[in-house]
Amino acid sequence: MNNFEAAVELSMNNWVASLPTEFDLPEPTEEYKKNIAKLMDKMRGDRYHRLTRSTARAILIAAIILALATVVFASTVGREYIVQKFGNYSTYDIVDASDALSVENIKIGYLPEGFELEYKDTSNTYIDYNYKQGNSWVNVYKSKISFKLTLETEHKNSEKTMINEFEGIYYENPNLKYLGLIWNNGQYTYTVEGNLSKEELVRIAESIT
Repeated sequence: MNNFEAAVELSMNNWVASLPTEFDLPEPTEEYKKNIAKLMDKMRGDRYHRLTRSTARAILIAAIILALATVVFASTVGREYIVQKFGNYSTYDIVDASDALSVENIKIGYLPEGFELEYKDTSNTYIDYNYKQGNSWVNVYKSKISFKLTLETEHKNSEKTMINEFEGIYYENPNLKYLGLIWNNGQYTYTVEGNLSKEELVRIAESIT
């Protein structure tokens, strides 16, 4: 099992452990039990199996858990991601990076007054802009969701935050004296880093389209 598979298994185990163990369930109807019995018989090669009340209840609980899982994943904005910590750095990886789009442009609606573009690097897989004013700087990065990004998190663990309606990660590097944000909107992954306040970085991040 590789690191990615281990992280997925750990995440699933934690989610299952967080679910309630008891449900206030309605009594299954006779029609429901008959239909389930037919289905179970077909799955076992048409051999007759009597469906007990406890079995029907277990199946119903499993169906409810599956329904809950579907609601959770369907209501998630952006794509699922995994953050793994490796000593002095962490990685941010999208679980399902299928249908990754090429990067064409980026629009930054807000920058603090006086900041000017110092350099840029663009391709069809990423856009990298760096702005500066005196000793203050901010870097804005947009990439394909298939990219695994590295975060310098040696001195402080990351924490979740919100970028508009998207869940993101806020991290700090006191040694290099900068802060950072990373998130995805379901199509691209973004990072905003700089030696500004967290509030200013969030304001910049929320202006990006």
